[in-house]
This record gives sequence, structure tokens and C-alpha cells, in this order.
Amino acid sequence: MAWPIEVAALDVAAVASGRRGAHPAIVCAFPPGLRATIHNVSVSLNAQQYSSYTPATPEDVLWWPPTTVPLDVYPAPIQSSISPSSGPVDGGTVVRVSGANLGGGHNYTCRFGDGRPQPEFTNNSRSYLPALDIPALQGVHAPSRRADEAVVVDETAVVCVSPRRSLATCGVEGHETDSEYRAPSESVSCTPHPNLTAPLAVAPNGQDYTDGDETSYATDGRSGALRRFGFVHYATPILSGLSPATGPAAGETLVTVSGLHLHSGSDYRCDFGSVGGAPSRRDDRIVNATLDWSSKDGVVRCFAPPLPELESRASSFQLSLNGQQFHNASAVAFARYASPHVASISPGLGPTAGGTNVTLAAPAIGVLRGGSHYVCRFRDAD
Repeated sequence: MAWPIEVAALDVAAVASGRRGAHPAIVCAFPPGLRATIHNVSVSLNAQQYSSYTPATPEDVLWWPPTTVPLDVYPAPIQSSISPSSGPVDGGTVVRVSGANLGGGHNYTCRFGDGRPQPEFTNNSRSYLPALDIPALQGVHAPSRRADEAVVVDETAVVCVSPRRSLATCGVEGHETDSEYRAPSESVSCTPHPNLTAPLAVAPNGQDYTDGDETSYATDGRSGALRRFGFVHYATPILSGLSPATGPAAGETLVTVSGLHLHSGSDYRCDFGSVGGAPSRRDDRIVNATLDWSSKDGVVRCFAPPLPELESRASSFQLSLNGQQFHNASAVAFARYASPHVASISPGLGPTAGGTNVTLAAPAIGVLRGGSHYVCRFRDAD
């Protein structure tokens, strides 16, 4: 039987998937078409005698022992989705990559960015987003791991942590010269973006990555031009205020969140019960939210949940753009008060021309305190 043979080369400073220091080794690429099973690999230094030789008789044994190493060939992995599909530029987002044939690896790595090498430049310019290869999380409790680890969950999912990014793409531009005494020159220019979208792919062996659709690197958050497998790195949100900033402890207050960098999210959440600046991590205090582009910079809207235990108290408010990482560096707070109740009005009548100042009183002191935006509504009694 003819076994596949591939040309190899001696590399005196080989690096195995980036996990081991440089060392001498023979490097070769195994051929396509091998069955998805374990294959024994041997080497030859003269294209004739292999490390896996089989002696015809015991007397034919050479001075070196026969050796092979196992190569586990797996079916081509298929990547179908990522969740969440966005995270802050500070990194640390735990991302789940789903698909098929993702099990059976031993050196899982997630690639955030363009895996192509930096292009050559003549008299034109191009920008690129360098790739960052992040090993997959080791262990079940992915959120507690570092941003340089990764884990395979099962045959259908791999988990990794997004890296820190800069919101700029850089390129090299070549400049021709009109003088024979002046050499051509190059310059580097960087373009800032409100966010960047990095192609995200997975390699079960730290080298061969799943193929994904090409992804737009820059977006304004509205175009909807993002294609699958693109992970959006967005600027850290900065909250400037809530309107209204108060509501009854019974909940149902529609709160508008304003600030900077509120776009480019994928799973908006409001946390109305964070303590000491940390997310509450409680389902009864975290609610879904929506991004509203009706204003120039966009605002986020959500309904405050009922929290009777926090009546007459203010708690820190936090916002998440990806359902995982919450932000509020400005210490914006939301206060709760007892359900309003009025007992009397004076005077109780006035002309249709309007303009009469009326005073509404509560049955007890303090019942009407704690608000942020007082208004009166006049409705027909019929």
C-alpha cells in the first residue's frame, strides 16, 4: 500500500502552535483527503529510511528503535454563530462560538481579527485589523478565567474571551519620489472608528481556523451590514443621565438612558439594583432594554422593575450593551419612592380660563417626596 508522503523541512527554531518555545523540528503539511481517524506519522532524513521502519527479522533491527507519532485527523469544523456578538474594547467578554465538529481538538484557539499577513504597499494604501489569537478557556467556569484562555464545551460549542482592542485601523502608505537622489518613503496612518468589527474564527488545533464570511471592519451601528462571525468591539459606554431618575418602588417606570457610545450593542440590559458599583447579578433587578435612534446619538430605554425592598432608597444604575458586561463610570443612580397618594386639593375649583394655583396634599408627611420631575395631570371626571 502506498502511504502519502509530503516534502518536509528542518526548522531549527520551530514553534508548535505558539504554546512552546522555539526548538529544532521537522515541519511538514499533511495532505488533504486523509480519513478522519488517527494516523501514524514518521520522518526520514534521506527520503528513504523512515523512523517507523519494520525489520524483516530480529537480526535486521537497526541501532535506533522504530518510532511514530499519532496524528488525529478530525472532520472539518463548521462555525454557525457567536454569542454575544459584541463587547467593550477593554476585552474580557466571554464569547460562545457554536457550530458542528468542534470537539476532538487539543489546542483550541479563537482568532479575533484578520488572519492575513500585512499587505505590501507601493503607491497606494490599505488598512487592516491585525489578528489576535486567543487560546480557548480551560475549565467549565468560563467567566472566572483570564482573557488568554479558552475551552471546548462539547462537539457544538467553544468558549473564549475577547482581547483588548484599539478602535483604529492602521495602514502603510507608500510615496513615490520625483528625484533620483531621494528614496521612496512610507508613512503609517491610523483611522479612528466608533467601533470595529473583527472576524472571529476557531481552530481546534491552534492553527487551522474555521472559515467565515468576510466581515465589514467599521460600522456606524445602524447599517445592519455586519455579517455572521463578526465580533464588534465598541467603545466603553459613558452614561450622562436617566430621565426620569426616580420612580415608584412598584416599578413600570419607562427610563431613558442618555450618554456616549451607546450604539453597537447586541443585547441591551438595565441593572436597577447594583450595589457598590458592582452589577447585582439578580434577575429581578436586571431587565431587557432597547436602543432608540430617534435622537442624534441614540438613547436606551427600559422599564424599571418592581423593587419594594428598595423603597425610599437610591441605587446605582448600570447598563450593558452585550448582556454580560455592565457600565456606569459616572455613578448615575435611580431612586425609588412610595406609591404617590393625594388626599386633598385646595382650592377645589377654578375658572375655565385657567391659571389657578392648586395645592395637592398627601395624607402623611413624606408621601410625595423623592420625585425628580413633578407634573399634574387634569382629566375629565366623566
